[in-house]
Amino acid sequence: MSEKQAWKMNGFVGVLIILLLVGLSIYAFFTSLSLAGSIVLAVLITIIVGVLASGFTIV
Repeated sequence: MSEKQAWKMNGFVGVLIILLLVGLSIYAFFTSLSLAGSIVLAVLITIIVGVLASGFTIV
């Protein structure tokens, strides 16, 4: 995979993740699952940050 393709992939994945996070936080907010919602969001954010961190070290 060329560097340009890798950056394009990371950009696409990044946008996708941001949209997912925004959607999830809005969903959690409106369903008022304060405790369960925050736990799920915390886990997801941790996983996403880990994936992004490893993704950027690969590039």
